[in-house]
Amino acid sequence: VGYSFWWNGKDKPLSRREHLTRHGIYVEFLGLLGREIGLHFELHARFEKLKQNTVAYLVDAKSLLEEDLGACREIVTFINRLLSDYPQAADLPVAQWRAQYTEKIEQLLKALTGGS
Repeated sequence: VGYSFWWNGKDKPLSRREHLTRHGIYVEFLGLLGREIGLHFELHARFEKLKQNTVAYLVDAKSLLEEDLGACREIVTFINRLLSDYPQAADLPVAQWRAQYTEKIEQLLKALTGGS
C-alpha cells in the first residue's frame, strides 16, 4: 500500500513482517481480480458466440453470471477489509474500484433477476 518512504525518507521503512504481509495482500488481490477478469472475458465470448442475443445470453450464461457476481462481491469485501486495515489506501485507485465493482454487482443482480 505504498513504498514512497524508500525514496522520500519521510516514513520509517516497513518491518520484514509488514513487507511480507503487504505482499500477501497484493497476491490475494491479484488472485481475486484475475478470477473476475477471466469470468468477464468468458462472458463476453459467450455473448459474441450467441451473436449478441441478450435473451439467449441471459439463459445460457446464468451460472457464469452468478459466478461473476460472487467474484465481484469477494473483491468488494476484500477492498472493504483493505481500507479498514490500511486507511491510507483510500487515496489509491482501489477505493474507486470498490464503487465500480459495487455498480457491477447491481447490474448483475438486475440481469439475473430480470430487473431493468
